Amino acid sequence: GEWSKLKAEWGGFAALYLEDLLQLGPVESDTTFSALLRFAQHPDIAATFDAIDTTSAPATGQAALQIQSSFKRFHSHFPLEPVPDLVWINSAFNFAVYPTPEFLVVGLDWFLGADHPIVKRLAPSVFPAYMRSRMETQYLSADALRGWLLVHFAQNHHHSETCAEELLFWGKVLFVLDCIAPELDDRLWMDWSEAEMTWALEHERTIWLELQPQSMLFEKDFGRYNRWFVEGPFTRAANIPQDSPDRLGAWMGYRMVADFMDDHPEMPLGELMEWNDPVPIIKAYRPDR
Repeated sequence: GEWSKLKAEWGGFAALYLEDLLQLGPVESDTTFSALLRFAQHPDIAATFDAIDTTSAPATGQAALQIQSSFKRFHSHFPLEPVPDLVWINSAFNFAVYPTPEFLVVGLDWFLGADHPIVKRLAPSVFPAYMRSRMETQYLSADALRGWLLVHFAQNHHHSETCAEELLFWGKVLFVLDCIAPELDDRLWMDWSEAEMTWALEHERTIWLELQPQSMLFEKDFGRYNRWFVEGPFTRAANIPQDSPDRLGAWMGYRMVADFMDDHPEMPLGELMEWNDPVPIIKAYRPDR
């Protein structure tokens, strides 16, 4: 009875949560219910549920309002695109954001705070310092929205074969994020601290000098150009120093698309997402604005 009641309450989310996310077993099986109870009662998981209740869950009220108003704006720009239901869970530190067309699933265990005892006990080999420093509720809305937009748009718009195409994809996604969540500080989209954002702004011309050679912009070796876009303690690309923030390529992509859209204010976001040629975007960029 309880099992049927729970499945009815969870609806379509039950299969996603039990089968894909926690991998406890098929949603039809009674043994899956027993596995779910064992999961919830495991001392580490129970402690994480308690920590979520006192630490990250209080932030979900404001975050939910923010995310839902962003999806309303998204819907006005992309009226034919589906908008997902927002679901908060304990992911057992498997993922912070799990986007599907129907659901935007957010693991609240990833937002307990860098100084939380549970976060401090996480294995540094799996959860390095830079990652733990980002487990703060200030990043909750931005992480959820960025994660969903990246996965949603990747299906039809992510065909990067060069660094420039990857810059364009990231730039378009972050520009859409800015349009649907204008109240979020830019640094939050990148999971950066204020000091990291200041560094990026102060060194923008230097970053551009490292990125602009044709051999870098039109690099086809994924392993080489992905260094500009991968999460880490800093951007391990070209001569970028170690005091830089990570994913400077994504941020530079946004700066380029923002300049391009300044020059084309009449262009709808739907048309921008269809735009696949990075050259005019790069030409529109003004590092000294």
